[in-house]
Amino acid sequence: MIKVVILILIIFIILYLIKRFKESFNSNDITYLNTNNVCSILKNIDYKYNKLDIKLRHIPPEYHTNIYKFYCDHLLDFTDLDKKLLGWVIEAMKSKLPKHLLFIFNSIKFAKFRNNVENGYPHTNYDVIFITDSFISDLLGYYNNNNINGAIENIGAIIIHECVHVLQRKESIAFNELYSKYWKFVKVAKIHNNESISKKIRYNPDGPDTNWVFSFRGKHIYILSIYDSGANNISQVNIIGIYVERTGDTVVIPSGAKQHKLTDMKEFAEYFEHLYGNHYHPNEISAELMSIYYLKAMKISHEDYTNIGYRNMLVWLNKFLK
Repeated sequence: MIKVVILILIIFIILYLIKRFKESFNSNDITYLNTNNVCSILKNIDYKYNKLDIKLRHIPPEYHTNIYKFYCDHLLDFTDLDKKLLGWVIEAMKSKLPKHLLFIFNSIKFAKFRNNVENGYPHTNYDVIFITDSFISDLLGYYNNNNINGAIENIGAIIIHECVHVLQRKESIAFNELYSKYWKFVKVAKIHNNESISKKIRYNPDGPDTNWVFSFRGKHIYILSIYDSGANNISQVNIIGIYVERTGDTVVIPSGAKQHKLTDMKEFAEYFEHLYGNHYHPNEISAELMSIYYLKAMKISHEDYTNIGYRNMLVWLNKFLK
């Protein structure tokens, strides 16, 4: 009798382990994290939100002392259809790329939120890509119409963008070299005289350190994403630049300095010509330009795309891949 009970327990344990394995892994080297696993990750995140960040993320007061609980309570598990759609577009991208570029897809980890979290924006924390139910649902139309190129251009490019953010954490020294030596950015410990504007900066988990200054043709530009005065959610921002005074690593915002639309500032516009989105932080710029590079490599879009920053990034990338 005891042997039978032990055998039954062993069978149940094996079935449980198989279920957990299927929940979190498939043959495409993609991990689909379940809600319990993700919550343990979220608990360790330091949410450096200002008051506007909390308000415009619509985080209720009961969560303000433990913000991670808000995110845990809005997690979802992946369905079989979710996994099929994501696997479909990722495998298609891999099939269109040369082997030396496949590293970007190594050990992808996905977690899923409800649609109202972070305005539905994909983002990363640690080595996990967070997406929403609607992000995956958008793939279904492409799948039903067998429109893989459209899926890659509109959804796959975002996945690549987020994969780059994960890579930035793993290879921070290499990316900081890109920003400082191949581009024209300097990271400083403090931006002086920015007390009022710091209250309006939108927090971005993919680029939490905002003390970056772009220096080109004798001008120094502090680049930022700040909330609109009447913002109702985290999408309502202005991507701005401020001309600052810089002496070595000391950067000061002059009294009365004006805020400019970043793409209207001729120094930035010349260096990153034709870059109109995700351009308010070096991490975002590199993720955007890398996704464009991959789209070009797959012959999907951006065939003639170039600018000074893009060309310099290719020199850096060639060194990085050696």
